[in-house]
Amino acid sequence: MNQENIGKLIAKQRKKLNMTQSELGKKLGVTDKSVSKWERGVNVPDISIIVPLCNILNISTDELLSGVCENTTTQNINSLSDLIKFYSKKSNLKLIKIFCILIIILLFSGLLLFWYSNFNKIRIYKIHTENNDIEAKGYLIYSPVKKTILLNSITYNDIYTGSVKEVQSNTYSLKIMSGDKTILELGMYDSEETITINDFLKQIYMENTEIIDKKDEMIKFDELKDLRLEIRYKNKQEEFKTLEAPLKLENDFASNRLFYN
Repeated sequence: MNQENIGKLIAKQRKKLNMTQSELGKKLGVTDKSVSKWERGVNVPDISIIVPLCNILNISTDELLSGVCENTTTQNINSLSDLIKFYSKKSNLKLIKIFCILIIILLFSGLLLFWYSNFNKIRIYKIHTENNDIEAKGYLIYSPVKKTILLNSITYNDIYTGSVKEVQSNTYSLKIMSGDKTILELGMYDSEETITINDFLKQIYMENTEIIDKKDEMIKFDELKDLRLEIRYKNKQEEFKTLEAPLKLENDFASNRLFYN
């Protein structure tokens, strides 16, 4: 089936009937632009208007599809066969397009599900110490792939703070522990110069406000439920002393609502 020959035949028969493209289009319920495309061989009439078009142009469907005003049995068979093949191809193209769209939708849905299962489980908790001497405040941001602790402040106050008896040392370490496991190493101080605990904590606060766990040592959430802050220092007798403060987690509902909305 030759689209160009079909177009030429339509134009020829229309002109024989002294009919404009617009008039032919109105009779068939299509625009003159559609008729123009048929006659230029850009495309062919829809199968639903083949018969009405042939009736208007006074030709048979076989003549239209063959592009000539001659009828033979062989041409009839070939034209009908071409008609079926042509519209079958159009149907196949539509099916391929639908299949591609479905594949894209499935891929997008898979990515969305992956994001939801891994990143949509982010939770924000307030953390603070339960110790009168050591005061720490901050946040724990937890997700299956990343845990972050943000410490806003750490201070130490006992009955000797600010006096001559205040603890001073040249060796300090600050960690966050869970049982016997070190969750985060916040910092160390080892120098010939002695400083107070608060001077040491100020350095840690300024230098380490955000700590992220290592990828090869992923921390489970259960390990974060029993956290404690541990300060170790060496006294004048060169003995190591340990100060501990349990860390309490509280769900920050306001931040979580803001995050998810």
